[in-house]
Amino acid sequence: AVALDPELSSTLDEAVERARAARRISDVRTLLALAAETTRSPARKLEVLRDLIEAQTAQPADFDGAIATLGIASALAPDELSLIEQRVTLLVQRSRRKKGTDAERADLDAAASLEVELARRLDTEPALEAVERALSLAPDHGDALSLLTGLVAKAPTDANRARLGKHLAARVRAA
Repeated sequence: AVALDPELSSTLDEAVERARAARRISDVRTLLALAAETTRSPARKLEVLRDLIEAQTAQPADFDGAIATLGIASALAPDELSLIEQRVTLLVQRSRRKKGTDAERADLDAAASLEVELARRLDTEPALEAVERALSLAPDHGDALSLLTGLVAKAPTDANRARLGKHLAARVRAA
């Protein structure tokens, strides 16, 4: 019934609960993915995507799926910064599983880029904190350093200049 009409939320909820009760996490994920893919209501789709993200981060975690699902949810609700924050967290967690590889670097760069995206939407002080998190993940992230420079120019306190100086010095040492 869910496959024929995913808008039947009570049918979906019942099927998901049965799968959860049977500890069949892959079935839970499959049912929720099907519903998210075919649901026409944006509000319902976002609700189903949130449930899917929760299922994808349950053990065993499906980081790839959860990160992709968060990207879809972010596109549906671009003002929900918590979705960006969750993606950053999952990218960092996934990168830890790939220590010393190009994939680790790619995940950290992607997380830093999301921190920069987040910073662009925040007031100065929280934006500075997000940019510093980005630079801690990827010290050579050009967009993060550029944004930090702009933020320091906008709020030129001694503490902010020291923040910028610290990151510029680290970049020079690394070169």
